Amino acid sequence: MPKDRTKASANSHSYQPFPLSFSRHRERDDVPDGRTEVSRSASGVRIPQHQLSSSRPIEVGPSSGGLTRGSSLYNAYPQPPRAQPPHLRSCAGPLPTPSYPPNWNSYPDLCNDGTIEGSTALFQPPPRAPLMIDAAPQLQRPTDGSLQWGNEQAVREPWLYNAQYPLPSSMSLDAGPSSSPPSVFTAEALSSNYSFFPGANNFQMRDVHFTIKGPSDQDQWWFHGLPKHPDMSGRQPEYLPDSRTPDVEKSLQWVSSLTDLVLCIYGPAGIGKSTLAGHLSGQLRSIGWLGAAIFLGAFPPDTSGPETMIKTVAHELGNIHPRAIPKIVEAMKRCHGTSLEDHLEGYILEPVRSLNHPHPLIIIVDALDEWQDYPRFLKALARLNLESAVVKFITTSRSNPQTSRLPDIDQISMSTFALQPVSTDVMRSYFDKHLRGVPWVDGRKARSSDVNKLADLSGGLPVWAWTVISLLSQPFNKSPPHEILTEILASGRQVGGSKGLSELYHNALLRLFPTAEARGYFQQYLRAALVLQEPLSLPEFSKLVGMPPHLVNAIHSALSTIQTRSPSDSDTTVHPASTRFHLSFLEYAQDNAASTAEDAFTVSAFESHSALGLICLETVSNLPPLVSPQVSSRPYPLHGIQHYAVKHWPLHVSHGTHRTQEEWLPTPQCLALQAMSLGALQRWAAVFLNILLPEEEEAEFEDRNATSILTVVADNLGKDDGDHWVLEVACLEVAVRLGSDCDEAWYKLGWCYKSMGDRTGNAKMFEEAIFAFRHALELRPEPHAGRTSTLAGLGAALCTLYACNGNIRALTEGILQHREELALHPAAHPDRFLSLNNLANALLSLYKQNGDVSALNEAIWHNRDALALCPILHSGRPSSLLNLANALRRLYGQNGDASALNEAILHSRNALALCPAPHPSRRRSLNNLANALRNLYE
Repeated sequence: MPKDRTKASANSHSYQPFPLSFSRHRERDDVPDGRTEVSRSASGVRIPQHQLSSSRPIEVGPSSGGLTRGSSLYNAYPQPPRAQPPHLRSCAGPLPTPSYPPNWNSYPDLCNDGTIEGSTALFQPPPRAPLMIDAAPQLQRPTDGSLQWGNEQAVREPWLYNAQYPLPSSMSLDAGPSSSPPSVFTAEALSSNYSFFPGANNFQMRDVHFTIKGPSDQDQWWFHGLPKHPDMSGRQPEYLPDSRTPDVEKSLQWVSSLTDLVLCIYGPAGIGKSTLAGHLSGQLRSIGWLGAAIFLGAFPPDTSGPETMIKTVAHELGNIHPRAIPKIVEAMKRCHGTSLEDHLEGYILEPVRSLNHPHPLIIIVDALDEWQDYPRFLKALARLNLESAVVKFITTSRSNPQTSRLPDIDQISMSTFALQPVSTDVMRSYFDKHLRGVPWVDGRKARSSDVNKLADLSGGLPVWAWTVISLLSQPFNKSPPHEILTEILASGRQVGGSKGLSELYHNALLRLFPTAEARGYFQQYLRAALVLQEPLSLPEFSKLVGMPPHLVNAIHSALSTIQTRSPSDSDTTVHPASTRFHLSFLEYAQDNAASTAEDAFTVSAFESHSALGLICLETVSNLPPLVSPQVSSRPYPLHGIQHYAVKHWPLHVSHGTHRTQEEWLPTPQCLALQAMSLGALQRWAAVFLNILLPEEEEAEFEDRNATSILTVVADNLGKDDGDHWVLEVACLEVAVRLGSDCDEAWYKLGWCYKSMGDRTGNAKMFEEAIFAFRHALELRPEPHAGRTSTLAGLGAALCTLYACNGNIRALTEGILQHREELALHPAAHPDRFLSLNNLANALLSLYKQNGDVSALNEAIWHNRDALALCPILHSGRPSSLLNLANALRRLYGQNGDASALNEAILHSRNALALCPAPHPSRRRSLNNLANALRNLYE
């Protein structure tokens, strides 16, 4: 834009300066709290013209957040109408930089995650001229006097500012590369080379350099290594206008309160929870309150542990608020191998806190109960109860977690409300609108009575209505739409939850696959899609399932009628079924009770895994050898489905076969592994680890049998903080099938399940751990060197199972195992203190369960012996002190012995002194001491 044009505008008007910050805002001019919001138009972001002559400050968006990936450093200046500027998302404010770039259209997408810190600077636009927000490169101090981002450069631009106000601390002003920037803008500091706009109060024009403080390149490298959310850019069920106004208002009212940490919105499948979650995500993002949104239905099943999901949340948080990235990277370096609670604090709480927002940021987690690890995640959230002013969580679920029997659910600060069906009037409006777009034949359209009946039949379930419209709109139906509509209306039965949807799905599939042969192909396709672990192109998928490509294409196209999610590449790619179809359809497809001999559509996940596992094994067996044994496997060229087969065959085989030798040995999977050469298995192991752990050193597999190779692979996966737990346990499951007499494989499988049980609170994990430890114990009779560690693992799994579900027999057996463990550790054994603590903790649990004072006294006795074996510098001394203090405090509570309480306080103080920050036991030490002191006060 020519400068004289700007001067003309400035000369013609007088106006007051006002604070300016940048963000996308809702398309309204007036808001209840007195702020003025902006609206987007074809000519950019406009300040309402009736406000331009006012002296009241005008805020363009909330001055919070950071520049997001793909957004930019923004320039505000008077500009005539032209192309709409780039999409604005949570842009950091305030960054006041009016300038006149020579090529406006060349700037979008150059900037990448810079952030701005500091206070608001002042501007004054001319009246009746739209205020444009434009994009420019992310900047850093150059050496040649120009502004630059990476290899991109932009010319130096004049900057309009008010000389009475200091520049934000992260920006600097100078006259050239070698000048020292003044700390405060004053007229004296700018006595040369300045000009005043007539009518502008103390505004000056001068060349400037900006230094933007944001994530470093190294931080970005670390950050982009986090797990990422699957693509959600395709078709989604639409949010029906005004369908959830009371629910949205209730949710936003809860957001603005500073009470509960978690809001759970619950309701049956198909009622619209995910659609509401998506709508809330957009609403919160538009006002700068969204921290992250995770839609668990978009993830393949059983592939993400709780730590991985928290890291995915952190990745979304960093994308929306890049200023949080440095703290997220700190967590990546610090939280490896720590508890789930520490992950929540490091990856979510601390990064959000570092943003210094005046309001909490909201994390949305949709379909929480569809995630196998959600009980442990909810339990870990209790750590953040007092942080609702910093971060809050909105979750959706099919059931009310407060009425569940989840352990410690009452410890979470939580509100809930039930999502009701959509009103009949809203459903009627939906059908009335979308039935007009159906390709009716011979003018036989839906009548108003049909619309009313459809609205009644829907039962207020949006997914039912959406599926009906999709069926009627399918262009390749053999029957005309009016016949399909007549059939739907003839059911005459109102939908009620997932079961009510089954009839609709069944009739739809009968139309799509009318013959027994077609149903067979459909089941073959769906079996593979149901357990598919990652997207595959249509040609690769056809090879994986062994079907002709034209049949795969036909089935894939037909099923688009009933899929509720469509990733951007879904026309050419087969995605896991859980990321394409509604949960109610997946439940129908796996409901064996719904199948009949003549028109069965249901499939078995077990059989699906079994079939894919065999195909993957055949692919792995045929991998070409390396050029020579000395040539590294990095990188190993993989083509087609080879990458998928290498990565996922252990999971499919372990989920599609049984452990017992009687059932395992006859399977084709067993025969395929027995026929595979050791060289092929070694080659697979090297390539597999290269895919998952490319930064790690190559493991050695020479002179190892198949069971040992799989065990070594699992060991390497176990070092990665639980991110690959599913594949780790899959490798060990296959190992114990191939080597049922391998005690080491059973032992490691036991600890693998035990550690996941500790993280998730899932009783099934502890049951699996007990099963594996029992097998290992049978293979380690006395005097086997590993018997004591196996007894310790078995005892720990039994005691934690009791803590999980209250099974007293598990606790009693756990005590017996710990007694035997202690008997095998004589007085001089270096690990005796561990056995003493294990037994003491189990006995203390028994006392809590039945009040047996003799169990409490014995626990204290063993705690004292354990402490005596841990001198001052011993790594086990803090935990021994805390265990003894806890038991003594219980004794005080039982008999009121003040000396026991005083001794407990003494031990708690000593433990705290041995746990300086950031010692992992410091939190426990502080809690123990605080509880003991509270007992003393009471």
